[in-house]
Amino acid sequence: MTLLMKLLGTCRIAGASFLVGAALALSTGSAVALTDAELVSLIAQGRVDEARSLFEKLDPDATDWIFFAGRVAKSEGKLDAAASSFREVLRREPSYLNARRELAHTLFLKSDFRGASHHFRHLLRVESDRQHRMSYVQFLNEIDVRRPFALSASLAIVSSSNVNRGSSQSVFNPGVPGIPSFDITSRAESGTGIELGLFGRHRWSAKNAFRWTFDWGLTGRKFPNKDHDLASLFARLQLGKFTQSSAWRAGPFARLTWRGNDSDSESVGFGASINRRVGEATNLFVSANTQYRRYWHLDGLDGPLHDAQIGLSRSFPKGVFDAGLRFEFSKPETPHQEYLQTAVFANVARSWPGGLHADMGFELGQRRFAAEFPLAGVKRRDEFIRFDLSLRHDAIRVRNFTPTARCSIGTTHSNVAFYDHDVTECTIGISRRF
Repeated sequence: MTLLMKLLGTCRIAGASFLVGAALALSTGSAVALTDAELVSLIAQGRVDEARSLFEKLDPDATDWIFFAGRVAKSEGKLDAAASSFREVLRREPSYLNARRELAHTLFLKSDFRGASHHFRHLLRVESDRQHRMSYVQFLNEIDVRRPFALSASLAIVSSSNVNRGSSQSVFNPGVPGIPSFDITSRAESGTGIELGLFGRHRWSAKNAFRWTFDWGLTGRKFPNKDHDLASLFARLQLGKFTQSSAWRAGPFARLTWRGNDSDSESVGFGASINRRVGEATNLFVSANTQYRRYWHLDGLDGPLHDAQIGLSRSFPKGVFDAGLRFEFSKPETPHQEYLQTAVFANVARSWPGGLHADMGFELGQRRFAAEFPLAGVKRRDEFIRFDLSLRHDAIRVRNFTPTARCSIGTTHSNVAFYDHDVTECTIGISRRF
């Protein structure tokens, strides 16, 4: 029996009696696969006792029995109970692939398209079988048809040791003869504030399996010192194509940013990205953006900004590892603000038995500026490093909201004292998708 029922015609999928096949996660081999096919058939026919006797021959542990109970509940149309069982299996063993397949399809049958999409995308990333990946893509396409619009919101408390990214130095020593040292007024300021976010996505299909996606987001931060307040409105329209071996998108975007210190800006640009499978569990990803930024109240900073990144993503049983290179080139009207930035980055997403999920990453890079900084007597050069960590736990929920903790620790060393700074920033918040 195949892993997922092939979609016919318009890819309409229904029927709570449908069961996801494939060999049990605890074994492999044709004999075991045949036994599992028998189990599926017996459960579908309501011959649960016979299925249970057959299942016992596979020497299942407690987690496998929970999986078995979920299959039985699903075949009986008890989708809430089935989903609960499969989630418990994944809480105990995040790499239990069959449980994730069953959960994804159960959520689809429940019309929980957000949850189903999350798990089908995870499966698409870790699945090695080409036919199975094609089935996941078909499910995801059907979800886009049935649920073209998604909305999410977030609320968080933000605490930062350096909200304004002010200097950690107190005195600037000019490199130009005859000019005395003077105090730096743009010093680091700590603060705690509130962060709000509202995000939306709308998808609709075009011809030949192409799809349009419109994303938008509105975010804001409010601090006791209004100079640190921030609001941003972002929108992007993309045309793309999603297959079992690759995904690409391209299109224009725009952003408006309002800041309490009057460094308001606007930007318009174009971006493209591609993610392609290059191995059994390895993906190559490439993205690039070009934009023009204009500042409303600051002279000399208007100009183009280009950025790109390339890297590899490797899936393993309990997570994903990413690593690559980033590049950024900014060419504002003021020559001494023009720079080229290069950086290396790595990130690992990991899940543990019990429901803990973590994302850990770092970035190390440098910026080299084109012209001599005024009064410094040298071209500015920055070197920076940043560490990021985010945590969430499946057992911790506030009604339908998921709490998440994120922290970032960074330091920038610059030969121009104004830009030498450290920052530690943590966010504790809740998010909800509707």
